[in-house]
Amino acid sequence: MPGMHPRWFYDEVVTPNVYAQDARPDDMRAVVNAVLTLDALVGLLHSYLRLLDRPEVTGLSDDDYRERLGQQCPGYAALRDAAATLKHGELTHPRKKRPPRLIRTTGSIQSTELVLELLRVDDEIGGHVAVLCLENGQDAVRVDDAIMATCRMLLPVLNNLPKPEALPTA
Repeated sequence: MPGMHPRWFYDEVVTPNVYAQDARPDDMRAVVNAVLTLDALVGLLHSYLRLLDRPEVTGLSDDDYRERLGQQCPGYAALRDAAATLKHGELTHPRKKRPPRLIRTTGSIQSTELVLELLRVDDEIGGHVAVLCLENGQDAVRVDDAIMATCRMLLPVLNNLPKPEALPTA
């Protein structure tokens, strides 16, 4: 059996967590669930693409694949680093031959009052939203914006995967 199909995981696990976070944009439990499951999807996707011997992952480790996606989508790079901090607590070791982390501590994941720079048309005045406070003094990124950018990047790949019954058997 080849394992969990990434499209199933996206539909059944990631999507409900993304909707929950969107409904409660400053709820840290919803934020953590959405960030971690979306990052887990990338790992499942890498594994599946390798199983299918797809050229976009040829010679790429899981970390290399995540780095490539982070270069394509800065929102994913922030989510990837946020997920790593949630897993490890703090990222203290520099990454060899890779750009520095955008987020190094769980304290970089915060709920903040909506200010003009973070406000969207459908936001409630005086509301709060979760943000990722990036290293090196860069502006904070809304978690929901990073999630949506990541989903937009991954959906074409997910939509082009063969159905589970079409996968080779071991």
